[in-house]
Amino acid sequence: MNEPASQAAPAPSLASALRFLDHRNAWWAAALGTLAMLAFFVLTLDAGAVHDAWQALTPRLLVIVALLISINGLLDAIWMTVITRAPQSQSYRVVAWHMMMSSVLPARLGDVGLMVCMHRWLAQPPARAVFVTLYHRLQDFIIVSLMLLLSLLVARTQLGGVPVLVAALLILLMMGVVCGNLGRLLGVLAALVLRLQRRFHHRWLRQVLTQVLHVRIWYRHRLTRRQVLWSFVVIVLRWVTILAALTLVIRSLATQVSAGDSFLLANAYVYFGIVPVQSIGGFGSGEAGLAWMLTHYGVPLAHASAVGLLLRLSINLVHMVLWALVVALLWLRGQRA
Repeated sequence: MNEPASQAAPAPSLASALRFLDHRNAWWAAALGTLAMLAFFVLTLDAGAVHDAWQALTPRLLVIVALLISINGLLDAIWMTVITRAPQSQSYRVVAWHMMMSSVLPARLGDVGLMVCMHRWLAQPPARAVFVTLYHRLQDFIIVSLMLLLSLLVARTQLGGVPVLVAALLILLMMGVVCGNLGRLLGVLAALVLRLQRRFHHRWLRQVLTQVLHVRIWYRHRLTRRQVLWSFVVIVLRWVTILAALTLVIRSLATQVSAGDSFLLANAYVYFGIVPVQSIGGFGSGEAGLAWMLTHYGVPLAHASAVGLLLRLSINLVHMVLWALVVALLWLRGQRA
């Protein structure tokens, strides 16, 4: 279905996405934030604390966590197939390379690589590659925000049994309503950004407004209801698996933290990680925020930093192994990785 002429707008491109990232103040802030967080880890990490935390990671736990993270990658590839309608084998390739790039590139530059991979291997036009990435991040933000609300209810109200199930179902319903009406919500967001841009005249606000309008147009005229529904189901399952993996690791490494609070910390870790101030390997706001929160549960700072370090290393290690497996399978099938 084509957009009406009145709603037509220049399609976003990889170049426009890169221009959106080309903001001197933002990069200075990212660089300074990266240095500050790296300094935090260097100053607070203790070899003994890291060794003790490592001893708590049993082989059985590592296998379970690796399996959950692998399922997360599988679901991400399925999500990509649902949205792009590309062959699923190629979606595995794109997701594997995205995981690898996210593990070695700083400041969310892995998302730029994701757009390039979609253009190259999924035959997605640059405009659609930008849209899919932005849509993915919007769904992530909505679901992680509501998951954080659920974790706060569980951890702070001491709910259990049936009340937790009811709360989870209600929040799941809220997720579905929000994701199913994203077009309207993006319209409201665009109106808000437009007012801010008219008042403050910042260039970056105009760039945000442009991207929001592009995503709204693509959402309304390029996605079917079936795609929206299945993408929502898959991405909820994806976040359930990754949050389960994070909760298990935090609960095992910080035994004084309850299961409910471990779930809350896992959600907070993901939420802090949304901020694109990260160093190579993805270390940054997520690990710093997790360490800070763990100290409020009586965990010594050195041990809290070790938990953040091992959590990030575990994720990166699984991502690199999955990437290597996909590349090897493609090589065996005679395809170029």
